[in-house]
Amino acid sequence: MLQDRIPASFAAVAPRAGPIRVVALPSARISEIRRVEVEGSGLSASEYRVCANYMALMLRPI
Repeated sequence: MLQDRIPASFAAVAPRAGPIRVVALPSARISEIRRVEVEGSGLSASEYRVCANYMALMLRPI
């Protein structure tokens, strides 16, 4: 990911357990599926999967 720009070590760590909920979009589910940390920097990067019920989003009042 950043290996060409910053000389650093990366470590794969366990993703967050359970889905992330968004109150404004109750039909949406966000799951962290992969996370890496840049060792010694306090930085991390994650890959997420977003699933939503299309009809529930379309019928949601504005």
